Amino acid sequence: MTSNLSGNTLFLRGSAQPTADREKENELIRIAQEEIEYLFRKNFPSAMFFLTDASGMILDVRTNSEELERRLATNRIGPGVCFTSARFGRNAVASAVKSGTLAVVRDFEHDAPLFRDWTCICMPIRISDQPIGFLDLSFLGRKDLDFAVPLVECLCRNVEHRLSMRRFISGPEKWRDILQKYGLTPREIDVAIGWLMNHTVRQIADRLAISGETVRTVLKNIYRKTGASSKGDLFHLLMFE
Repeated sequence: MTSNLSGNTLFLRGSAQPTADREKENELIRIAQEEIEYLFRKNFPSAMFFLTDASGMILDVRTNSEELERRLATNRIGPGVCFTSARFGRNAVASAVKSGTLAVVRDFEHDAPLFRDWTCICMPIRISDQPIGFLDLSFLGRKDLDFAVPLVECLCRNVEHRLSMRRFISGPEKWRDILQKYGLTPREIDVAIGWLMNHTVRQIADRLAISGETVRTVLKNIYRKTGASSKGDLFHLLMFE
């Protein structure tokens, strides 16, 4: 049994959020849900995952435990609730938001009675080295942290990788916007996009009606302007700029 508490909670995000930010947030939620659901299909022990935004506000909750689901419903914890220290005292999400790194808070270390028998592990999800959200794994009692901590780290890395790849494969128009920031001319951008799409020098030359030597000269200018030294560097630029 897997429960998604994001659809029936009283605490809902407001509607004033810009569309672009909401699209990014929805993509984060979707990818995190898929990673978590995959775990739950593998006879994962009773647990709960909180996905929050960069401030620690819950975006989504996933659990495979009816007991944990009841506790959340009783205490009205769901999307829109923020795990601040002011409200919940010491907790893993607030600690991770403050430090920007992995945080572990064991049962007896919690201030709020609700969490006194919970062990919680929270880690930031980063893009371009900036936290865009946090993923918290919580379970009742004390579990093997030697297993749980690497698991959360792996989940976060998987989400980060998929988000980065999603941005990269979103299309040449997004690449064009990024390359413009480096002062590339329209012709240089056309060559760069062809190069990144694994077109040969001859294919790029034929498509743009220029010589192969001109393509090679333009590629040198592209590398100089972007600071890249290889096609791999250009890929990295587009993924993490």
